[in-house]
Amino acid sequence: MTLRFGSLLLAAALLGGCGPSAPAAESASRHRRATPKTPPAEGIVALHSTEIARVPDGTYGPYVGESNRGSVLVWAAAEQEARGWHTLPVGADGTPIGAARRIADAPPEIGLVVVRGGPDADELAIASTRRTGLGEWVEVTLVRANGELVKPPRALVELATRALWVEVVSLGERRLVAWAVQQGDDAELKGVVLGANGEPEGDPRALITAGVRAWQLVPFAGGAALGVVRPDGAVELTLLSPRGEARSKPVVVSAPGRTELDLDLAVAGESLILAWSDRRDGESRVYRAVVGADAAIKVAAGPITTPLGEQALVRLVARPGGARAFAAWETPAEREAGVRAFEVVALDATGRPSADRGRVLLDSEEGVVPEFAATGDGVAALTLGAVCERKATCPDADVLPTFVRFGPKLEVQASEPFRLDALRGEPAELGFGLACGRDQCFALAALGQAPAPVFSVKLERRSDAWKPAARRLGAEERPYIRENRVLATSDALADVTLARVGKGALAASLTDFDPTTPWVKLKTPAADGRFEPLRARLDLFPLKDETGGGLAAPVMLSARAHSLGGIALSPGTGTGDVLVAWTGFDLGQPQVFLTLVGADGVRRSQRMLTRKSGDASDVAAASLAGGWLVAWVDERDKDPELYATRVDQKLTRIGQEQRLTKAPGPATQVTLAPIGDFAVVAWAEARDPQAPGEADIYLRRIASRDATPQGNERPVLATRGHSFAPVLEPLGDGLLLAWLERGTEDAPGSSAIVMALLDSTGAERDAPRRFPLEGGEPGALAVDCVGERCHVVLTLRSGDLAAVHAGVVTADLSAFAPRRLASLGSRAAAGVPLGLEGSELVYSDGDTEGRWKLRRALIDWP
Repeated sequence: MTLRFGSLLLAAALLGGCGPSAPAAESASRHRRATPKTPPAEGIVALHSTEIARVPDGTYGPYVGESNRGSVLVWAAAEQEARGWHTLPVGADGTPIGAARRIADAPPEIGLVVVRGGPDADELAIASTRRTGLGEWVEVTLVRANGELVKPPRALVELATRALWVEVVSLGERRLVAWAVQQGDDAELKGVVLGANGEPEGDPRALITAGVRAWQLVPFAGGAALGVVRPDGAVELTLLSPRGEARSKPVVVSAPGRTELDLDLAVAGESLILAWSDRRDGESRVYRAVVGADAAIKVAAGPITTPLGEQALVRLVARPGGARAFAAWETPAEREAGVRAFEVVALDATGRPSADRGRVLLDSEEGVVPEFAATGDGVAALTLGAVCERKATCPDADVLPTFVRFGPKLEVQASEPFRLDALRGEPAELGFGLACGRDQCFALAALGQAPAPVFSVKLERRSDAWKPAARRLGAEERPYIRENRVLATSDALADVTLARVGKGALAASLTDFDPTTPWVKLKTPAADGRFEPLRARLDLFPLKDETGGGLAAPVMLSARAHSLGGIALSPGTGTGDVLVAWTGFDLGQPQVFLTLVGADGVRRSQRMLTRKSGDASDVAAASLAGGWLVAWVDERDKDPELYATRVDQKLTRIGQEQRLTKAPGPATQVTLAPIGDFAVVAWAEARDPQAPGEADIYLRRIASRDATPQGNERPVLATRGHSFAPVLEPLGDGLLLAWLERGTEDAPGSSAIVMALLDSTGAERDAPRRFPLEGGEPGALAVDCVGERCHVVLTLRSGDLAAVHAGVVTADLSAFAPRRLASLGSRAAAGVPLGLEGSELVYSDGDTEGRWKLRRALIDWP
């Protein structure tokens, strides 16, 4: 069985053209689900519904047309060798008024269809396209609000190519029928005005505008408003008179830039609000602007919210005559376990967003989006939700079309799955055509069989039995991210870190570069005039405050860094300098480099610390009075061993390099922290030949004065799984040691974070505490301790999904329960280290297409 809803969506998507009839992605309501497995729920009232028709395979529609007198359902049903247009008037709650009627012949092949109310409250227009072997015709049919035919289908114009879009808007006593066709890489819009008698006025081939990539047309100020996105990214607005003529020159609402093709328009009060997604800040964010009836820009283009990660506009909706509009967008960072999140906010006539915000959940990974419609006091949505009773656990719950309604403050007033009383509580497989009046909403539903029964469904709150597919966003449970912006776009990242410097911070990123790439000198000099081949790029990002906008300006420290070395940032004690420890290449060999930079990231001095053969990796540094301790791993003795040394404030070595390990097996992921007259060094090392690659965490003390070893190294805890990512942080009069456990394949759910308290001598106070991680396999860890509390951020991977999680642990290590902060775009990003200082977190994010971002998030901790 095929109900043809998607042709309009597919055509409009060719160029990104959008309108009320052509959302940017397929509506969730149009998405068909598999036959549900569970029987009807007992004792829970179903939605009131009425079967309106049984339509044969190949039916176009039904489509919902709304007017001041009610709504009319329109569809074109196959009739043996012919096809016919059918109508059915319905009330505000979707209840049929009378019977369906056949009003006219319909063409065998239909393209696009919209049904719109007009200047006469008793009439609606059906604008459609009739496809032939040679081209396509734009046609219009007029019907009354009771479904009776006023004027039969009339051909307006023949198109040489397929239409991308068709629309009808009211112009006072007239109507404008508009359409779009492709013109090279862009599109051109044409239209014709219909007079009060429904007859065309003027040339049906009159050009409205050309050279556009996206567009939207809505009634406004007695005429119409046409918003377009030009190929250069400019957003323009043209106001049309009651005769469909331009009132003035186009107004540039947003200058050429990085506008996405999801422009939408809505009227709030006496103002026109435009909304779109814009990438000028390094990632897509939802922007808005406000224009008056005189075409003057009342509010300049600007983002709706603070940076909260990637955003993609879905719809901008408003009630006719309403004082506010509602913007809805997707937030991929809030996606969890395949459930997508769509934010909703109210905008007043000045474009100011409400403090209240709602979230609609959509349980589908496919390219579908919810439908939205404004009500008299709020907004409604049609989404896909898991059907689960509030007090139940439903890991394999059916997913059904679900109605959600928000109130004036975006509180959830209803969340009802499409269980229909006409089906004795059984679910509908398909939901579509959300329509809302001031007080009531309805939608259509269907079953996947031929002929298909189609139902009108009264949408209302029937019970509180189900876990809602939406919620009001208010005071979030902490920790949560209050701001999340892109610092920079990048190649794949190998390391990220952060250090507090005075009243600001300094972030650093290191790209990933394959160390096996042959060392071949360049034929032409690089930007620095050198011929040595380029390797990983090491950048510094001065962060002066917590609210700086846009992409940060990086200070490149090196274009020949070694990814395996990572980065260590350590602010000097009593100085304004920051030590950057890293590895780079000298004569083709990786060496440890130390660079002093200011708070602005600009280099002040630099020294190559090592001069040896073999690889170098895993640098670490810690500040002391008068200098720094530096540790690293290198392979001068054919096995990755751990070394340490002390340097003064001029980077002059104090004493000799000290070798800290001599056991077989590679040492990795070094961290160190001073405490009193010595420092503790922690690292991961795989010493068990029976379990190659499965490391445990080791500790050793070194003297602060010259890094000489104090006693022997010792394992902290022997485990079956792989231990990695050790972190040392001052806590009280001792240190907190934390690390991650990857677990074992034969023990699902054995991943964990392990924490141990060290006393002032570096010895363990008690046995380490192990906190299982239920959300997946850990990838990276960062800890920052203040007083008797430590903030912990980590990444978890589960299947193809990855996310950042955070929690707080106190000095007694009594409990640790991390909560999810944000999704990551790829599994690979979860393996990159994190940088954490106070409320600031820097981390890497990527997507499946290999695009990477360095992010800066601000966390509100409990």
